This record gives sequence, C-alpha cells and structure tokens, in this order.
Amino acid sequence: MTPGTVLLGFLCILLAAVAGGAFGLQYRVMRKYAVENTSLLSMFCATVPIPLIACYVLLPGWTSAIVRAGFAANAIVFAFGFCWGLGAITYAYGFNLLGMALAASLLKGISIAIGSGGPLIRHWKSVAPSARLAVVGGLAALLVGTALAGKAGIERERQFQADRRANPAGPANRASRGGRIFWIAMLSRSIVY
Repeated sequence: MTPGTVLLGFLCILLAAVAGGAFGLQYRVMRKYAVENTSLLSMFCATVPIPLIACYVLLPGWTSAIVRAGFAANAIVFAFGFCWGLGAITYAYGFNLLGMALAASLLKGISIAIGSGGPLIRHWKSVAPSARLAVVGGLAALLVGTALAGKAGIERERQFQADRRANPAGPANRASRGGRIFWIAMLSRSIVY
C-alpha cells in the first residue's frame, strides 16, 4: 500500500464518521416534516445514487461480478440489505422519538457493543489474552457510558413530564416523546439495531 492509498482510506473513514454522527441532524433541523419524508430522502440517497457512484468509481466491472455471483448469493445480500433498511428506518424513528442526543448515545453504544462483543465471543480462544482484556475493558467502559446516557435521558423525560403537568398550556413541542412511546422507541431501537 502506498501512503496515498492509506491517506485516502483514512479520509473515507473520517467522512463516514462525520456522516454517521450527523445523521440525526435532519430530524432536528427539519421538524416541520414528518419523519417518513426525511427518512425517504436519506434512504434513497444512501441506497441508490451514492452506492452506484461508489461502485462505478471504486469497483470497475462490478456488474459482471454480480452476475457471476449467481442468484443465491445475490438473494442473501438483498435479504440482509432489506433487514438493514428496516433497521435504518427504526433508527430514524428512534431519533425522532427519543431525541438526537439520547438516541445517538444509546443506539451507537448498543450497536458497537454487539458488533465488537459478538465476534470476540465467537473467536474467544483464538484471541490473545491481552487483546481480550483490552476489548472487554473497552466494552465495559462503553456500556457504562451508554447506561449513564440512558439514565440522563430518563431523567430528562421525567423532568419534561413534570413540566407538562405543572404547565399544561405550555409549549408541547415534544408531546410525542412522552410516556409509553418513549419506552417503545428505546426498546425497538435496542433490539432492531
């Protein structure tokens, strides 16, 4: 690998990290639109033009590779893509119902813990003891941080409910986040993502 290739790789990772972190901003900025409309636009961009452009630029001959893979392999990829799409839609609803800060911390924390912990458990014997210790320690810190973020979100929700009871005529700009819907959103996002 050349230094330019490594630099390009890190720039792509940086771009992906910024895009992933900014995902929820659309729900904060575009409050007057329904979540379905903003999700439709972002899902369309994420699944049609951007992958086609990336494949064209980065993978010459990608269409012939798809043909050579055969129906069964492509069907598996499409099935997993469909599941990813469902996860992305519920992810969007999680942002809309829980709020950007709480949803980002909980959902990213849970998905990173599962994404790192699952392979570690599956390949436990082949991982060096020092690496096991580092990953388990990192996961423990991540889960503590995620739990603290969840607790902060629950406290914020309690405060919101108390404010609504104290001033029922006040602005109800977060009325859809109260009560059972808050817990449904947290549970569904934790399971699906």
